[in-house]
Amino acid sequence: AERYVSIMKSISSAKKLVERNMYIQVNSGSLMGQYGTKVQDTAWRLVKYGLAHMLGSDDHVRGSYRSYFDALEVIEERIDAHTAHLLSECHPRKVLENKPIPYRYVYVDMPSHVSGYSRPRTRKKKSLLRKLLRA
Repeated sequence: AERYVSIMKSISSAKKLVERNMYIQVNSGSLMGQYGTKVQDTAWRLVKYGLAHMLGSDDHVRGSYRSYFDALEVIEERIDAHTAHLLSECHPRKVLENKPIPYRYVYVDMPSHVSGYSRPRTRKKKSLLRKLLRA
């Protein structure tokens, strides 16, 4: 997702996908800067803001998965070990087991410069009295 032009232009595009119950994967090579700084910055914002659900290797043939393991180490350093575990083990396992994973697994205050982003609103449940009065 981090290489999509619309997401690079505005991280709120990724938020809209997540709000439509879509999972997002970031690739280890993107986090490690293999596709340029714009892609790298976008990938890190997706992880930091809890909009990435899984970490992929983007390695379609057998080879070295070094960038994958390097990315996990950097996620642990820059974010935390829990997030690295969610992206690399917990969430992928749930997908394989056909179990749901939370679309938003971390809530952070987005900086005001992230265009179009607002913190998820929690809907207030209407009280029984209010429901009865409206009927």
